[in-house]
Amino acid sequence: LFAASIRDNISYGQKDVSGDLKERMIAAAKMAGADAFIRRLPQGYDTILHQGGMELSQGERQLLTIARAMLNDAPILILDEATSSVDTRTEVKIQEAMNELMKGRTCFVIAHRLSTIRACDRIIYLEKGKIVEDGNTAVATSYNVTGGTIGVSTTEELEQDSLADREFSLWKDIRPIFR
Repeated sequence: LFAASIRDNISYGQKDVSGDLKERMIAAAKMAGADAFIRRLPQGYDTILHQGGMELSQGERQLLTIARAMLNDAPILILDEATSSVDTRTEVKIQEAMNELMKGRTCFVIAHRLSTIRACDRIIYLEKGKIVEDGNTAVATSYNVTGGTIGVSTTEELEQDSLADREFSLWKDIRPIFR
């Protein structure tokens, strides 16, 4: 998060071409589950954050970045450890927001917690940077998830070629996370 208002943080990179940016930004915050806590702040959406948003909890910061992603409406998302530093109750709120965010788009969800990737259509389980299993939630639950896991959620089928025999540059880029 940037040293700017919550409004500016959520709408970062957006152009108000049609004059409805404020409404779309608030709708994105509501879908992300952030609107209620934002409205409780003294200046609401005009509250100025310090660099990194350190005056907010980790969960609140995550919800703001999910709201930004919802407003951005990108066709492909990469979510990296979105629930790693939060308590169980906050994880549930973030997971609900992520499930909403993932609808209708391709998402790569990188996580160590199985609960974070449970809703994904396809789960790729990695150990030491190598693909160990490629399947669905039933396959992933058969492993003691201590390595890294990538969940892929998509509205279209991905190629089912021999993933286990290949190592993508994406995995090479991600590998340090799983050590």
